[in-house]
Amino acid sequence: MSKFTVNEDTDIKSFLESFYLGKAKINKLLSSNYYINDKLSNSKSLNKGDIVEFDLDVLDKTVFPPYEYNLRIVYEDEYLVIVEKPEKMLTHPDGNRNDTLANAISYYYKKTKQNCGVRVIQRLDYETSGLIIFPKDPLSQSFLSYQIEKNTLLREYVVLVEGKVKQDTGVINAPIGRNKYERNKYLVTKSGKNAITRYEVIERNNNYTKLKVYLETGRTHQIRVHFKHLGHPIVGDELYGKISDRLYLHAKRLGFIHPNTRKYLEVVSGDLKWNL
Repeated sequence: MSKFTVNEDTDIKSFLESFYLGKAKINKLLSSNYYINDKLSNSKSLNKGDIVEFDLDVLDKTVFPPYEYNLRIVYEDEYLVIVEKPEKMLTHPDGNRNDTLANAISYYYKKTKQNCGVRVIQRLDYETSGLIIFPKDPLSQSFLSYQIEKNTLLREYVVLVEGKVKQDTGVINAPIGRNKYERNKYLVTKSGKNAITRYEVIERNNNYTKLKVYLETGRTHQIRVHFKHLGHPIVGDELYGKISDRLYLHAKRLGFIHPNTRKYLEVVSGDLKWNL
């Protein structure tokens, strides 16, 4: 059972709809037991400040084999956990291996006795490090997924690229599609999907540039492809640039409306030791 706070006078169906749940899931929850202020209830009316508790086990949850790993947890509460993925780790299984971040989350839930399914709503490339959100329940999952879909969830990256980027700020608005000749690569192409990346220069030195980067869309390899297109591939990008000790791309900051409090929450990872 998971508890949620009612932020305004409403009815039970409208409250569930505010999480952007589909009709089938709403009907499942309404046909099962739910509690209002710790009492079993069949009331349809909710008042501001009420605490509603649903039996979310009636909805599907994904189970991943646990993988013992020492997670770096940056933020956690009853509704979500935000962890820092290291470089060279898959976000979720690809059918060949289970030493992924999702499997490590599964181990963490088991170790801490949390009855949560592992809910993957975003991913980072294998080579990319940084913050990832894992919602703990289907309501939080749906609410956060909607923000990602509508591009209202703040995603700030720090990136180190080759060469000196001339403009202090800029917007890269260039569609991205698959490379027909190299199956694992993407490129800027007129036939691709809309892709928008904003950037701000942090520092220039020794023919490198460190930048803050913000995604307004979420295409595969978007930042990597866009900076390759600009003529400034990311340092350490084996696909689009040159090999180095790592890919210098890190998901630094996440900002979103919290599924329970409905207030803006921003989470930032630790300082990076990237010297130019």
